[in-house]
Amino acid sequence: MKLFLLGAVGLLLMSSCRSTPPIPRPAVADETTFLGLAVAEASRLTDQLARAELYRQITLGYQAIGDEASMRSVAGAGLQLARAAGATEQSIRVRLGLAPQLAAAGEDASARDALEAGLQFVSSADDPRVRADLLPLLVQSALRSDEPARPILRRSVDEAYVIDDPEYRAEALIRIAEVYQGAETFLSVTSFIHQASPAVRSVAGRFRRAQLFARLADLAERSGEAVLAARLISSATEEIDRQGGPTSEDESEHLVTTVTHVARLGRREDALRFVELFALPHDGVRAMIGIAEAAQTDAARLNHLRHASQLAQRVEDTPHFVDVHIRLAAAYDQAAVPPRANEHIDRAAQVLASAPDLYARIELPGELVQVLVRMDRLQSVREILLQAPDEYVRGAVAVRAAEQLIADGRLGLADDFLTIALIASDEAAYLADPLRRAIVAGFARTGSIRLAIRTVERITDALQRAEAVTVLAVVAEPTGAVIPIYRADLASVLASR
Repeated sequence: MKLFLLGAVGLLLMSSCRSTPPIPRPAVADETTFLGLAVAEASRLTDQLARAELYRQITLGYQAIGDEASMRSVAGAGLQLARAAGATEQSIRVRLGLAPQLAAAGEDASARDALEAGLQFVSSADDPRVRADLLPLLVQSALRSDEPARPILRRSVDEAYVIDDPEYRAEALIRIAEVYQGAETFLSVTSFIHQASPAVRSVAGRFRRAQLFARLADLAERSGEAVLAARLISSATEEIDRQGGPTSEDESEHLVTTVTHVARLGRREDALRFVELFALPHDGVRAMIGIAEAAQTDAARLNHLRHASQLAQRVEDTPHFVDVHIRLAAAYDQAAVPPRANEHIDRAAQVLASAPDLYARIELPGELVQVLVRMDRLQSVREILLQAPDEYVRGAVAVRAAEQLIADGRLGLADDFLTIALIASDEAAYLADPLRRAIVAGFARTGSIRLAIRTVERITDALQRAEAVTVLAVVAEPTGAVIPIYRADLASVLASR
């Protein structure tokens, strides 16, 4: 009996040594603010990575209001949680997101630790897709982490050069170059272009090679390397000219992208010639719209759009029919030709209304209402919403309309559509809480704090509620619009859960 008890005690001691001690809730300057309440709500989650990701988002709010001490505490807790979750792709993504915040808070060693963990994970990954996907994020995080990350930045770039698969190596180098250009650093992207070019030549599939060459040409042109850009776009056109047109959906997608780049870089005749290679008319329409957008004159743009409209008459597949007419409406609206824009958007709306299964996928009706908003046809948006097949879809599409109105600065009208979505969420038979989380984000951006709180009050799922409180806090707190009564109201709502 004594031996059994000793063995049991030993097992308990061993298991307690192996267990990870609980990571305490981060200390913040004021727990009554929206950001403080968001920290408390996130801290209730049992999913470590979910908590870590919300902490990462919350640090952005503290950075915006200049509370460095709270930012440091929250970012540090997030890093601890991500470490405790182990070396997984999701954990590494969270750590890379936290590194710039840690560096901004003066935690250089922790920032370097997060970046080193990312570099180690990438360098040991067997899957070239994972390496090509994470390396640009690692480079972006290192750039944002400033001086402490410079050595890691150079090693991260070097890691891209040794990806075995040529397609993923080229993709990684192109995306890293795009990160450099987006960050407006003093570092040239020309070396990336020269390193990527040989890799592209070894990629399987001529339409994929053409697309990659076209993207490199675009990088070169944006860098002021006109001669290099011309040579690369010639390589792209040579690949397309080898034989025949695309025979798969992927090849068609590559060619659409390439045609747009070719036209933008001044090779309009080649771009027009390549449109004839498409077997399916909806691909030709998309390519022609890309050519129209690159046109140098209004007359040329309208001519290309007329050609695209003619091709659209041959589209028979319903989803593609709706898609191309929405695209044409947007293009004509951008070209300031309202009659043609209205003609195409009405055709798309009419067909969509008769296809509830297609409407239920949300993406096409969402794009449709966003174009209608840009055209200032809000009554048409309301009519489209009345035709939704169920309440969740109605709410989700209303949120898309509101997002466009917010982007246009029409905040009062955006509130109207967010309210439609909120009412729909009360009747939705599924996904009500994810819909409410999106509604909270909308109300936060319009400054309708009380409506945002009333929406949070309706959310029953713990993760969705924590995400909603986080986005509300990060957006609203830095604006100065969060008065004490709102803080008390939100605190009361959260305390009742």
